[in-house]
Amino acid sequence: MRPSLFGIACLVLTSSAALAQPAVETEIVSDPLPARGELAHVAAPAIAMARDSRGIAIAWAAQNFRLANTIYVTRLSDAGHVVGELREVPKSSSTDLMDASAPSISASSSGNGFTLGWVEINLSAAGMPASAVYCELDADLHASTPHVLIASPPNATDAPVLARSGKSSWIASGGLLWRIRADGSVDVPIPTGMTPSDMIATADYPLLVSGSRVASSNFTCAPSPNCTVQGGPFKGACYDSCRIYQYTSALQVVWLYSGFAVKALPFDTFAQPAVQSNGRDIIVVWFNGNQQNGGLVTAARLDPLSVSDFARLPQHELVLGSFGPDAGRNRPDTATDGERYLVVWRTTTTSGDHDVVAASIDGPGSVTYLPIATSVADERDPSVLAVGPGRFLVAYEKISGVERRLAGRFIDFEQRRRAVR
Repeated sequence: MRPSLFGIACLVLTSSAALAQPAVETEIVSDPLPARGELAHVAAPAIAMARDSRGIAIAWAAQNFRLANTIYVTRLSDAGHVVGELREVPKSSSTDLMDASAPSISASSSGNGFTLGWVEINLSAAGMPASAVYCELDADLHASTPHVLIASPPNATDAPVLARSGKSSWIASGGLLWRIRADGSVDVPIPTGMTPSDMIATADYPLLVSGSRVASSNFTCAPSPNCTVQGGPFKGACYDSCRIYQYTSALQVVWLYSGFAVKALPFDTFAQPAVQSNGRDIIVVWFNGNQQNGGLVTAARLDPLSVSDFARLPQHELVLGSFGPDAGRNRPDTATDGERYLVVWRTTTTSGDHDVVAASIDGPGSVTYLPIATSVADERDPSVLAVGPGRFLVAYEKISGVERRLAGRFIDFEQRRRAVR
């Protein structure tokens, strides 16, 4: 039976309007879905969302009967109801054990249809090689023939395939960037010098952000059954296989052909940053703290003409909230309706599961913290999409025991205006 996604009506919580606070609407939950595998450990939301001239499309991964991930797409109405067909996206190979993970979707630059990218891993081949793959979706979400952009990019199972659109449609994977022309042709890839976790395409060329671990020059040596040390244990220099390094982190912001900045962070983390732009400024959001201990969620707003100032303008940083002790690759997500930014992220609870929380940032820089999904279930890896002025959709994965569902809530900032009338 086809799962009924987001198929119930939404009701606005009544308590927030009187306080002129954003209204967090009731949760919309899908029927139980197959699990998704974790072979591609990329920092990406569980549900990818975009909006074209006809409305919202979402994409997600779920395991098939061979326990390999497959990507599905469907459309949602502005009220969160499924409209049209639920479609399975074809893979680049007919191999039964081809795993398609971590979808990313953006509206086509024409405004009609979408570009969809994902990571494919061949489970039946030695070493399980990975590829960056994309296709075009028409307005009814029929997929074109998938195209492999690059096979086995560096750190392929750790690198998302990012699809974004603005003046042109762009796809990034590993250290390369491709422009997709309106006729479907693909330009020669552009080296970016980084493995981006997020990007925007509001100008002629995209702006990309990335986080990386930095090994210090100091290390200690630790013997193990397979560790050999020159001259005997701890006599002379130890081999790389014996070295234990201390790590810090770095955030990198690159605007192709315009500027770049690297911001050093004094802690070790696998978490990645996010980026968004309202056309007037740019916001970069990151987890500011050692993952093992938790920390603060921090944002910096930048002038598009002064991206290189990112590394030396700490007074422009905003604290949005906090995150609990965590591990692995994840990142926040952010969207804008042109008047405000909304940032969403997962945080670990005292019981060991995750909640989804958010913060809005208005034009003057005021921050409003918003709990989104805080039940006893494990709610994680959110994405956010602006669906209209003052209205956003937050989508996330919801896991209770072995049961997995997709869930979402609308966030409405417009009740303040209605209350004045």
